[in-house]
Amino acid sequence: MIKMRQLGPAFRKHSSSRPVAECSRSVTASAGLCRDKHRSASAKAFRWGLEIKSNRQQTSWFSTHPASVIDSGNCVKAAENLPGSVCPLLSLDRLCKVIHRCVDLVQHSAPEEVNCDSPQPIRRSSFLAQLRTKSESMLDKSVKIPPSVNQLQRRYHSSSIKDNDDSNFAMAQLIDGKQIAADIRAELREQVEKWMAKGHRAPQLTAILIGDDPASATYVANKMKAAKDVGIVSTTESHGSDITEEVLLERIRQLNEDESVDGILVQLPLPGHINERKVCNFVSCDKDVDGFNERNVGRLCLDMNTLIPCTPLGVQELLKRANIETFGKNAVVVGRSKNVGMPIAMLLHADGRNDTCAMDATVTICHRFTPPEQLKRFCQSADIIVTATGVPGLITADMVKQGAAVIDVGITKVTDPATGKTKLVGDVDFDEVRKVAGHITPVPGGVGPMTVAMLMKNTFIAATNLAKKQTKAVQN
Repeated sequence: MIKMRQLGPAFRKHSSSRPVAECSRSVTASAGLCRDKHRSASAKAFRWGLEIKSNRQQTSWFSTHPASVIDSGNCVKAAENLPGSVCPLLSLDRLCKVIHRCVDLVQHSAPEEVNCDSPQPIRRSSFLAQLRTKSESMLDKSVKIPPSVNQLQRRYHSSSIKDNDDSNFAMAQLIDGKQIAADIRAELREQVEKWMAKGHRAPQLTAILIGDDPASATYVANKMKAAKDVGIVSTTESHGSDITEEVLLERIRQLNEDESVDGILVQLPLPGHINERKVCNFVSCDKDVDGFNERNVGRLCLDMNTLIPCTPLGVQELLKRANIETFGKNAVVVGRSKNVGMPIAMLLHADGRNDTCAMDATVTICHRFTPPEQLKRFCQSADIIVTATGVPGLITADMVKQGAAVIDVGITKVTDPATGKTKLVGDVDFDEVRKVAGHITPVPGGVGPMTVAMLMKNTFIAATNLAKKQTKAVQN
């Protein structure tokens, strides 16, 4: 067989909770269109195949289906390659991407039915079924990873959302944001310890709190507590609500130039006389752990490596760690804020092969001017609903498709009519929606803890990136 030229850039190696040196297995995989040189030259027959290699064994399988007949001199390019020596947390993700890529190429390039030198024509649907079955078998038998990694594996394209039988459908599975956030903090704590063991100082986060808003003070206190938990040194600078914009920007400039500071957090909202956009853009994009600088936002929209806003990043991590299928699924994002709704939509719809490891969903964005009947129609067709509006009870049970995943980002303080006490609620009618959904996040205890955990992750990433830049500058 002669393997055709590969398409696209090689997948980048992404950071993970386990260094490459500690990986128990490296995996390389490719899926592509291969020429069968034993067939007649006039037929120019090609066949689709899948090959998976690990550092212990190799498994190959190629169908006998001539998936494409091409003109002489032309080359059908349909391969995707993955580098070896990647962390086992990521290798399964990459293998899944390869398999989906192969299926996608066959589905869009191969004719519905092909006549060849076999007694009967081979149908494309039959081949696709063979490919999926054989691929799943390979993943189960050929790529084995340690049990400890199994608990942390993040398959972007797993099959958690399935068609459900109405007669035996159970209550939605609760996505425990508190527990997942605790797991992430534990991973970060281990990473920080190893980082410091190499001679680096602890990452440093500085938070700027303006005014005396109790909610903002609580949020900042929780972030500082999480920083201490993972080994990040943190400082909170409090300023009165009468601080001028010029004084605030000058302080941010000083922090930007301070090499001992890795992350800068300006707690929002700010007093009305201060331009929030100007302040966010003034924070160095290298230290912008909130991900609000317009350069970081632009890089996110271009699917490039960057510091991603913490809440959208937390939503992405919840979906991955809950093994919720996103590839090719319909997703509805309710809310279009520039710090939450828009970045969530970007991460849901972008190509998972690029820097942001996005989720390849088909995304619809709804907002305050979406007519209620249209909002209901969009949600009813969604496999995944992410709502971030701050409107209590906006998403009701009759709007949710059975088995869908519902991520509630909204949080509002309301008065409980039964007790007269205040409580926190989300955008979703939780008690009723959980009867039809497949997965659901609670409020509180869902997305909120993930936002704080992702802030810690961004701070550690910023620290490592800045250390590399400083080392490179010294060497030059």
